[in-house]
Amino acid sequence: MFWKLSVNSYIDEVNNTIEDIVWGQDGDFGLVEEFVEVCKTGKDPNVSSIDGAKALEVATAAYKSSCLHQKISVEHLDI
Repeated sequence: MFWKLSVNSYIDEVNNTIEDIVWGQDGDFGLVEEFVEVCKTGKDPNVSSIDGAKALEVATAAYKSSCLHQKISVEHLDI
């Protein structure tokens, strides 16, 4: 049996693995597909805008860390 884990993966209980869905060369296809579904149905997205903001903070800190060659603390915004 498969259980949907996220837009891009499923849990395979038979083999006790997580199966990634490969969208070919367009890795954003699943994100766009979910966006359209959310717009059509009004359901909550799997990832919120707060999740996106926090991910951006982490990515920005990673770039800064790479440039400065030092550890950078991530302090999430109070949203």
